[in-house]
Amino acid sequence: MYVMREVSPDALWSRNEKYLKVGFWGLNLGLALQVVLSLFPGGLLQVWDVLQNGYWHARSIDYLGGELPRLIEWLRIVGDMVFIFAGVLPIAIALLLSYLGFQRGHAVRTEQRLAH
Repeated sequence: MYVMREVSPDALWSRNEKYLKVGFWGLNLGLALQVVLSLFPGGLLQVWDVLQNGYWHARSIDYLGGELPRLIEWLRIVGDMVFIFAGVLPIAIALLLSYLGFQRGHAVRTEQRLAH
C-alpha cells in the first residue's frame, strides 16, 4: 500500500483510499475474531485438558474430536469470513482499480506523446 500511494496520482489515490481503509480494518477485525472466538478459548480448553489428563490426551483424537473442541474450531469461520470479505476483497479491488488506472494513465500519456 505504501508503494501504491507513492506512485498513485492524488485523484486515483482518493478513489482507492476508502477500499484500503475498509480492508485494513477488515483484516484486523477478522484476525481479532479468529483469536477471540477460536484460538484463545480453544487453547485454554486444551491447556485445561493437559492439566486434567496429560499432554498425550490433549493431542489425541479423543480430545480433538470432542463436541466442544469441534465447535470452537468451527467458530473460527466467522473471523475467516470477515477477514476475506471485509479485508482481502476490498484491498484486491483497490489494487485492481489502481492497476487499471495506471494502464489508462499510461495509454493517455502515450497518445499525448504520439500527438506531439
